[in-house]
Amino acid sequence: AFADCTADFQAQVSATITLSLPRTVTVRAIASDGPRIGSGVIIDSKRGLILTSYHVINGANSLSVRRFE
Repeated sequence: AFADCTADFQAQVSATITLSLPRTVTVRAIASDGPRIGSGVIIDSKRGLILTSYHVINGANSLSVRRFE
């Protein structure tokens, strides 16, 4: 029974990764205190909306975003 539960969990994790990876990005910021890096999630690709952590982008002079491939 435990093996069946583990296999089901692994399948669910694999499916979640498959669905979310195309929406995941790396966010790089340059600020006066140095470079920062974080991750984000594409919320609306048509409008270019990305959800990321405030501490990564706060006070940034420039930002770059790359999709995971």
